[in-house]
Amino acid sequence: METCWYGVFCLPPRLGGAHLARPLQNVPLDWPAGVADLVSHERMRPDFHWPQYETACEHQGGDHADEAALAEDSDRARDYELCHIHYLPLTKKDARREESMRALLAQLFSIIAPYEGTAFPRKALRI
Repeated sequence: METCWYGVFCLPPRLGGAHLARPLQNVPLDWPAGVADLVSHERMRPDFHWPQYETACEHQGGDHADEAALAEDSDRARDYELCHIHYLPLTKKDARREESMRALLAQLFSIIAPYEGTAFPRKALRI
């Protein structure tokens, strides 16, 4: 699924992608000063990280329905929040239909827009 999402994020529109800046992939985050004692994880490696947009996405493979998995997902979201990183989890449902992928991209575009120039909203609509 990470390969699929990479294509959605990075390929040019003529090939079905959004042609966004290439994200860092599976690169460990450096905790900001004063955060290391607050986070639940010693280290996190987001599937996709755009430092320039303060945004990360992770594909949630497997089952995330049991109590331990839900607690882990919650801790992960809190850790991103403590680091001032927008976090978008990617689920199987998000990749199942074109409409779902478009919805997720629209959410990502709304997060990215303040970091981009005034032409970005037009680009997002075209994509």
